[in-house]
Amino acid sequence: AKGYRVYSYNTETKKYTTLKTLSGTSYVVTNLNSGTDYSYSVRAYGKVKNETVWGSYSTVNTATVPAKVKLSSASVSDAGKAVLKWVKTAADGYEIYMATGTGQYKKIKTITKNSTVTYSKGSLAKGKTYSFIVRAYKTVGDSKLYGDYSNVKSVSIK
Repeated sequence: AKGYRVYSYNTETKKYTTLKTLSGTSYVVTNLNSGTDYSYSVRAYGKVKNETVWGSYSTVNTATVPAKVKLSSASVSDAGKAVLKWVKTAADGYEIYMATGTGQYKKIKTITKNSTVTYSKGSLAKGKTYSFIVRAYKTVGDSKLYGDYSNVKSVSIK
């Protein structure tokens, strides 16, 4: 091939637009939004008797990792449950992790809606302190892309 043309899909116009024509085999796309789906297409071209001949399109669907979740509060309800609240981010869902004292964090819940920004955890022992972290995920094909873990919030059950 003499070169390649890279296209990006515009979800508003439902059309591909040219991003770059290049002679190399790599291109870095910048200024992307976190937790967002993107679709790109690439095709090779060559020259035959001063005429441009195009190859077939190759399409790649991908996404950027979600932004770090901001865990805004952790409190104890009247029923003795830990109640977590966080700020919604561009993601497909969230994973919640809990640790007791200085123990290791273990995943306790996967939330599959990005609009859900609260979680209540019951069955907690009195006199113990529990720490929580949350991370967002984005699903691409059969894989998940994870954002960074949130800040830690702790509650003590009295």
